[in-house]
Amino acid sequence: MSKARPVFAGDVVHIQRRTRRGYYFLIPRPRVIELVRYCYAVAAKKYGLRLHAICVMSTHVHVIATDTEGRHPDFTAYAHRLIALGLKRLYGIEGTVWKEGGVPVQRLIGHAAITDALGYVRVNPVAAGMVRDEARYPGVLGADESAPLTSYKAEVCRPSCFGAKSHLPLTEELELGPPECLLDELGCDAAASAIAEAILRRREEAQREHRKRRRAYLGIRKVLRANIWTRAGELARAERKPTFKGVIAKAIRSAHETLRRFREAYALARARFRSGETDVQFPPGTYYMRWRVGCRIAGTRS
Repeated sequence: MSKARPVFAGDVVHIQRRTRRGYYFLIPRPRVIELVRYCYAVAAKKYGLRLHAICVMSTHVHVIATDTEGRHPDFTAYAHRLIALGLKRLYGIEGTVWKEGGVPVQRLIGHAAITDALGYVRVNPVAAGMVRDEARYPGVLGADESAPLTSYKAEVCRPSCFGAKSHLPLTEELELGPPECLLDELGCDAAASAIAEAILRRREEAQREHRKRRRAYLGIRKVLRANIWTRAGELARAERKPTFKGVIAKAIRSAHETLRRFREAYALARARFRSGETDVQFPPGTYYMRWRVGCRIAGTRS
């Protein structure tokens, strides 16, 4: 059984999801990008997330967002269920689309962790050896080095794969912009510089590592021509799945202490609940017991 993870309103989070067995179900072709953009737009509207960056790789997706209402587990489940449904209809996929297991989500603690994650997601196609510059890659949205604070807005139409009788909205607005917490903490100029510097640093690191390996970039044409039943190499299985990311030591210590206190309080509350106390209050950050079971949360009226 996985350990409880806190979900706090206002957190900036990095969400990842991988395809089943590393199949290339998410090759960034126009119809797939259209599908992903629409599904995240609809889910963000439904659950109150503000999107900052999206990267669609052939085998996985990255999303960085501010979880304004503390609902990112439902956002993730809803968006990825819609994406899976769309991919099944586009490609005739049988069985599951996504890798089994929990969805990796990290709380990004402090401005350094947020800007570093934006750089990581933006430059992911370069680090993976797909293209030399992410500007040539169609699956990247948000956190543009040349205009870090510019908001991206577009009206996205419901993909035809959902069918004419779908109850999903015909159109939805997709909006990506910089995290407001960065602007509040650093100011506009410093925030823009921090985002641009993180992207540049990540790109240079990726290009330098690629030169060391003496490999050519695959190129976007080969990326798009790949068969969806191609499989990526197996990733080494991580023994730990971090729930937060910090860059500055103080932020890391703070996040670790928050997690420790939450898990202690949650374990006590859960033990009391299982013993029959129906009026027990769970600690702030509790998700499942609040939204699925209806338990009370300390410090709230719910």
